[in-house]
Amino acid sequence: MEAVIPTLGIISIATRGYLRFWKDQAKSVDRHTQNANAVSLYLFTDEVREAEEFSQSLQNVSVKVFEVASLGWPDATLLRYRIISQAREALEGEDLLMYLDADMLVVDLLDLEELRASSSREMVLVKHPGFFRPKGLPGLVDYLKHPKVLLGDLLMMIFRGGLGSWETRPNSAAFVKRSDRKSYFCGGIWWGKSEILLKFADDLRKSVEIDI
Repeated sequence: MEAVIPTLGIISIATRGYLRFWKDQAKSVDRHTQNANAVSLYLFTDEVREAEEFSQSLQNVSVKVFEVASLGWPDATLLRYRIISQAREALEGEDLLMYLDADMLVVDLLDLEELRASSSREMVLVKHPGFFRPKGLPGLVDYLKHPKVLLGDLLMMIFRGGLGSWETRPNSAAFVKRSDRKSYFCGGIWWGKSEILLKFADDLRKSVEIDI
């Protein structure tokens, strides 16, 4: 019996000129999608007409465009969880969902089976490349080559408790206590089963609204 290919919805927000970056992203997804009609792009933008016209040029993916307010920094980051939660009805029909920053590209084959296997139980997060350090001997060699990085990391470990841009104010819902500052993940990409991702986004929406 042939396995059923999972469907994937990729969520991106592109406002205030970021549509030009999303177009490159959409072309990269279209180029690296092996299973036609299995991938849908969910775009939230303030340039709906231009996005819809561009979408007609894509061959292997479908595009669903939603109009949102023109968001700047930091609202485009903080309010993305609210945007995702408000679009729950449109998103929950996918097997898998992925959030992808509008200025990121897909550079290799988008293997939907691999994505499903990786997200069988929990959300999948990616360590932040700015704070990723190799382990063991490769890490030691890297530090010897870049002593300023070593010094900066030591100072960060001493004063912040771990590598990363942690929220250190206890009155914030994003606060991470010092003993938990071990692995710092990037917000530009995360994925999982649709029901898990939507709950994750809604939990973060509530936390952001508490802080607001």
